[in-house]
Amino acid sequence: MTARVEAVTPEGDEGLLVELLKAYRGAVQLVVDEIWSLDRIPSNKTLHRVFYSRLRKLGF
Repeated sequence: MTARVEAVTPEGDEGLLVELLKAYRGAVQLVVDEIWSLDRIPSNKTLHRVFYSRLRKLGF
């Protein structure tokens, strides 16, 4: 799946946006990689339990 994101930043703050998008991409990839390795897709409740604290530690 591909997500298209458009954002407008104040002049000179493009680096902050790129940093945010890279962090978001990394977090999504972490979740996708772990789900991909499972035999079945877990419920939303299970996903929340497994990933909530890990994503909070990453700043989300």
